Amino acid sequence: MNIVIAGYALSGYGGMETVCKRLVELITINNPDSKVDFIFFNEKGEIDEHWFKGLSTQVVSSTLRNTKLRRLHFAFALSGFLRKNKPDVIIVLDTLSCYIANIARKLCMGRYPIASWLHFSLYDLYKYVYILKADAHLVISHGINQQVQKLGVKERYIYTIFNPVEETEDTIPVSVSPANFIYIGRVIFEGQKRLKDLLDSLVTLQGDWRLHVVGNGGDVHQCQQYAEQLGLSDRIFWHGWQAQPWTYVEAQIGDLKALVLTSAFEGLPMTLLEAMARGVYCVSSDCPTGPADVIDGTNGHLYPVNQLAKLTEILQGLVDGEIMIDQTQIKRSIAKFYDERYYSNFKQALDSILINYHGK
Repeated sequence: MNIVIAGYALSGYGGMETVCKRLVELITINNPDSKVDFIFFNEKGEIDEHWFKGLSTQVVSSTLRNTKLRRLHFAFALSGFLRKNKPDVIIVLDTLSCYIANIARKLCMGRYPIASWLHFSLYDLYKYVYILKADAHLVISHGINQQVQKLGVKERYIYTIFNPVEETEDTIPVSVSPANFIYIGRVIFEGQKRLKDLLDSLVTLQGDWRLHVVGNGGDVHQCQQYAEQLGLSDRIFWHGWQAQPWTYVEAQIGDLKALVLTSAFEGLPMTLLEAMARGVYCVSSDCPTGPADVIDGTNGHLYPVNQLAKLTEILQGLVDGEIMIDQTQIKRSIAKFYDERYYSNFKQALDSILINYHGK
């Protein structure tokens, strides 16, 4: 099977990049005769090409200021790419690329389905109605599935495949004193990640605890200043971005009480899955979408978005040892996300998409 994956250029540091690389690895292992080609649209100048090293990738850049002409430029470039690669299916990573892929298919008179593969809550995406330009939809959470159905898409054209995480024998020990909490991801003060909420929730937290922040972003200095204003600086450690965060955690931090996520919205947070694969308890906002698909009460705790008193209560229970942590159960709880199950779901979804499209 020939697969083309198209979308606007990615930063190189997020969960989407991790999932794309892992998917190619799984396809190579399970269907070595298949071929995956990426094409990225770049309108912001320089991009980080390191993350897709080793992947079959083409980047199309445009400096056209007129938005409609720029998208048309991308559509013409994509149509040429499709003529050359002759895919069985094109998978698109964002809403605008659904629109562009639809034009490109018409330009090259292609006979293949377009499948959206979105990694964020639908309502937080620009021009989300453009996903209706796709024939089918690969979704990574039940929440996104419901959002797509609300746009009028029939359920048989929506496939909930989640995201893959590699099963590992590594287990990060549970910390006792101090209780080590960790945040891994982009450092954004408010916006999507809402590190401000995490810092605010720690102000009244009693006992011996520490927070480790592994990640980078434009708001690092603002977060550090805010932590100082709150009188928390002595308990918070800023580790910066790490290419292999979990290897770094094992070597430099050693043990953890829990991973904490305070996002306003997500798709399906990879950090939750990666943490649980290592037996780490997780605390997350019950944001749209994804955390509720992962956290089931035995492997972590959800709190309502913006209810910081509840978050503090959960963290206090962990510091005081009132919440029991069963690391074996945590690892087992995410069985449906491990590579083998994920790839089976992905392959079945593609087979169904092709049958539905060519059976029209």
